[in-house]
Amino acid sequence: MVGTTTLLMTNITLLSDATTGRTSDTCTAQLVSEGNKMTGPRIADAATSSTSGVPEPEDIPGVMMTLMRQLVRTKQQLFQGGHEESLPIQLMFAMRKHGPQRSGELAAILHADPSTVSRQVALLVRTGLARREADPQDGRAIHVVLTAAGVQRLGKLRAAVDGLFETVVKDWTSQERAVFVELLRRYIDNFAARGDDLIATLAEVATAP
Repeated sequence: MVGTTTLLMTNITLLSDATTGRTSDTCTAQLVSEGNKMTGPRIADAATSSTSGVPEPEDIPGVMMTLMRQLVRTKQQLFQGGHEESLPIQLMFAMRKHGPQRSGELAAILHADPSTVSRQVALLVRTGLARREADPQDGRAIHVVLTAAGVQRLGKLRAAVDGLFETVVKDWTSQERAVFVELLRRYIDNFAARGDDLIATLAEVATAP
């Protein structure tokens, strides 16, 4: 499930970036609403809209809009629950994967707003899950790294996420999981390759009178 978890989280990040313009959840909700109008009533049951029971190509936007709605709802419920300083999981995964990085470099890796990443780094440092240290090759540069406590916490987060996705696909066969991972990986790669065009199109729709 590790591969599937990583792909799903990457997909959610790409969708969030593309639909928010890397700004706010309010814009995400607006775009989801606009997307619902564009894709029509099939969104609610996109996976079973064709008479044969096999999804039609046109169902893909509906399915992805449903995924985006789930993301927005999850974030809203998280913050409404009083977790305003929830840990930036994607940032922690990036720090673990790429090693010591400057805050700006992490923002570039995540395709995120630098000021947002800076605030997230400050949260991790304040909670003892990360530390700032000088670049051994350039003392003027400051790198951010996870502390031992941060690595341990990330391990727990990863286990929780893996467990969540395992529950979601627990009745899937090995073949179904393999096909899902393969197709999702292709989707993510194609989405990333066309990201600028997709962002421009969605932004135009969202801001149209």
